[in-house]
Amino acid sequence: MTRPDASLKNGIMEPNTAMLQKSAQENEGRLDDLLAAYRMACPDTEPGAAFMPAIWARIEEREKAERESTNWFGRFAKTLVTAAVAASAILAMLLSSFSYDVPAHQSVEFLNRTFVEALRADQMAALEPLHVDRIAEMEQ
Repeated sequence: MTRPDASLKNGIMEPNTAMLQKSAQENEGRLDDLLAAYRMACPDTEPGAAFMPAIWARIEEREKAERESTNWFGRFAKTLVTAAVAASAILAMLLSSFSYDVPAHQSVEFLNRTFVEALRADQMAALEPLHVDRIAEMEQ
């Protein structure tokens, strides 16, 4: 059974163009009505000598209200961030001017060692009093 708004052409159903044109005309009329209601609700403002100053006054009024409504937490957070940035900059300058005092006999060797070798050397130095040779010397 075929629908009344479609016709069968070459085995393919095609929509009825008359129905589509009627629907498009109805949609155009509804859109025109909607745009007319919008124009009535939002009348055009007349640009004059005071147009831009009035706009800027409204913008500044809104910004002033936002600044006044900022709570103490927001001001505290901004202050804290500023202090943290300043402290970081001061520490960076201090660390960049800091020089390592390495004994002359360890200068290159000390700086070229890996972290594991440094830990091993530190552990050996800590265990030195327990070394077997040292214990034998102490017993005599």
